[in-house]
This record gives sequence, structure tokens and C-alpha cells, in this order.
Amino acid sequence: MGKDPNCPKKPLTAYFRYVATIRKEVQNETGLTGIKLAPHLAKRWKEVSAEEKAPFQAPIKAEMEEWKKKVKAYKKTRSYYDHQEQSTKKKFKKQPKDKNAPKRAMTSFFLYAGSVRAQVTEELGAKSVAVVGKKIGEMWKALSAEEKASWIEKQKKEKEKYNALLEEYKKTEEFAAHKAAVTKFGVNKKKAYKSLAKLRKEMGITNANDQKVAAEPIEDEADDSESMEEESN
Repeated sequence: MGKDPNCPKKPLTAYFRYVATIRKEVQNETGLTGIKLAPHLAKRWKEVSAEEKAPFQAPIKAEMEEWKKKVKAYKKTRSYYDHQEQSTKKKFKKQPKDKNAPKRAMTSFFLYAGSVRAQVTEELGAKSVAVVGKKIGEMWKALSAEEKASWIEKQKKEKEKYNALLEEYKKTEEFAAHKAAVTKFGVNKKKAYKSLAKLRKEMGITNANDQKVAAEPIEDEADDSESMEEESN
């Protein structure tokens, strides 16, 4: 989950307290900044004696105890719940993609668009993708029924190839691994939403925005062999 901006900030470690006192000095010595400075700062810290480290370590225990109390109190607030809800939704918005699956067959429109895109782009000059796409859409609508039929036939053949490749792919270890990942994703999603519901109940929240997770299994995108509907329809 992403960082909660409203959560009390954890006390700095002794190392970072020390670094704050020498950063400018080391920057001037090395001429470095950012991540490139890190090895030099770490080296300096290792060379510091236990006695010298003590002043940086001394306040941490008390600050940590105070921080834990603040976090405990914060976890009873609506801000905490809202962050948990948003993080859960974001994390489980989309199931894992199967990067090894065959690419779905393009629609007849996109097959046509691919054949004329370079020509249209050249004719229109350095126009945006949206402008080029709009022009191609107009050209597609202007095609005769016979011309469209040839592209529809090509799409059918491409879809047949895709379906054949998909059936072969379903026999592979890669597909089995993806199915397992999708199943795990579904289980974790239900657990996360169940925990969210429990937290909501404990906090007495009745106007939360989260939705119940559907009981039906998650569809695997590789199982859906249907191509996109024609844009021109």
C-alpha cells in the first residue's frame, strides 16, 4: 500500500539525524548530491565512534514510544479507514496480466487502420494521434459494403489464428502459472475486503464507499477470445 500522508511520521533513525548534520559538508567535499552522496555519508557514519553516536541515538526510544501511541490513536480515525479503503481499491483494481498470452485478434477496423495509418499521417503532416484516428474513422465509414467485407473476412481469419494459438497456449506451464496468480489475486482480494469490512464494523463506519467483492470467480483475460466490437458501429 502507498504511504498514508496523514499517518504520524516515524522518528528519524540515529543515522539520518547524524547525516543531517554533515550533508552540506560532504556535498562540498565531494561535489556530489542525491543518491550519489549516499555511499560517502554511510562511510562517515561507520567511522563514527560509539560515544559520538550516542547523542543521536539517545532520544529515539522515547520518541518511538510517543510515535506508537500516536499511530494507535490514528488507527481509530476516519482518515485511517479512508486510506485503507483507497489503497485496497487501488491494489485490487485489476487482476494480473498474462504477458505470455497470444495477442488478441484486432477488429476489422483496426486491421484497416493499420494498413492506411502511415499514408494518412503523411498526408496530414505532423498531426496528433487523435486527428489521424478521426480521419481514419471517417475513411472507414466511407468504405463500401464490399470493401468492408474484405476486412471483416481478414479479421475472421486472424481470430481463427488467435483461437488456435490460445488453445495451444492453455496447455503450457506459463498459462498454468498465470491461472494460479489470478486465483491467488482473487483470494487476496476477498481477504483484503473482508479485513476492510471488519475494520469498518469496529470503527462504526456506515457510509463507506467500498463495495462487496462478487462471489463469482475472476475471469481470466486469456479465456476471452472475443475481439473488441467494431468502433464504427
